[in-house]
Amino acid sequence: MSIYERVFALRMKCSDFMRDEEGLSVVEYVVGAALLVLAIGTLFSGYDTKLNNKIDGALS
Repeated sequence: MSIYERVFALRMKCSDFMRDEEGLSVVEYVVGAALLVLAIGTLFSGYDTKLNNKIDGALS
């Protein structure tokens, strides 16, 4: 296979990949899940000290 044929095949694969919309939906789901985890982590980050204080108060 000549270098030109390899370059042409690579261009065709890249072109097919860019036209494929199925991969885009997977990326959207991954980004959405990451944002959801980040939002939940941010929401509950302040509760850990409050919960620890309540547990310590109940046990003492």
